[in-house]
Amino acid sequence: MEPGDDLEEVVAVTESEDVHYEGEDEEDIPDAAEDIRVMNIAGEGLEDIGEVYFKEVTSMEDIVYTEDRLSCVRNQFLLTAREGVSYEEVEALVEAQNVRIVGYIELTNDYQVEYNCDISPDAIEDNLSIFQASEIIEMATLNYIVYEESQFHTK
Repeated sequence: MEPGDDLEEVVAVTESEDVHYEGEDEEDIPDAAEDIRVMNIAGEGLEDIGEVYFKEVTSMEDIVYTEDRLSCVRNQFLLTAREGVSYEEVEALVEAQNVRIVGYIELTNDYQVEYNCDISPDAIEDNLSIFQASEIIEMATLNYIVYEESQFHTK
């Protein structure tokens, strides 16, 4: 299986120039796929960074807090695979743990991963040691949410 092969069931349904649809028509895209965006950002003057897709945070219900009160995305964590590790190798590792890849950056070999069930951030942190112990994984962390404050102020 190639990266994104299973995206026919989870693809973007937003209308934006930087997003393309995997199906031929919008009608081909399932309703459950509304929060997955497939990015096609190669263009004039831009280097092709390969495949990029991710699952968006769509509501406040997608945000949970660790015991330390750090905000993160419900049921998700991030993985960075070592250089030379294939998508298929990472996919096999995560599927063995009842999780699935919902985001991927080909150029950097980064993965957004989601549990198939509701699980607390602290339980995810406990389970990250499984991935951190793997020879193919460079880094594993919760999918923390970073809030930015505006650098500009209006009068």
